[in-house]
Amino acid sequence: SGRVELEGPVNFSGGNLTSDLKFGVTNLSGKVGPVQLTNVNSVIEIDRPWPFSTKPDQVVAVELADIGLPLTNALFRFKISDGKVLDLKESRLDMTGGKVALDPAVLNFDAPVQNLMLKVDSISVGQLFDTLGIAGLSGEGAISGNVPVTIFPGGIAIPEAKLAATAPGVLRYD
Repeated sequence: SGRVELEGPVNFSGGNLTSDLKFGVTNLSGKVGPVQLTNVNSVIEIDRPWPFSTKPDQVVAVELADIGLPLTNALFRFKISDGKVLDLKESRLDMTGGKVALDPAVLNFDAPVQNLMLKVDSISVGQLFDTLGIAGLSGEGAISGNVPVTIFPGGIAIPEAKLAATAPGVLRYD
């Protein structure tokens, strides 16, 4: 759901197809693969419709990206080239009281698997455990570290995350 708009010229000259298209999305919500998105907003400038290419430094804001954990207030800065490659320059978002950033990455849309590295800063242990909803598990404090994420067509895997307490805290399992 939401609003999608496209406007601007497309030019064909000397065998080259170029454009000055503006693709706008307003409060777009829905599921993309395993990720539920809420209120995606952007105006993406398209410089070539085929193969698809954007101008550098495009920005997308997302109110909520739910990957099993709610990631909020996300901002992504990127460029798409040749309809196949997404060059992710900046990604930041909030999660359970802390901040998460993605390392810059180049993603190939044809690849069966995408690997990303999340940098986690001061995530609330109590809020994280509440969100996970594991009966009897609770805690206090904050954690930071690195979380490798592998995205498959049918889901997400998190192999070998390394998180550490940033201050004294408590873990409880009843």
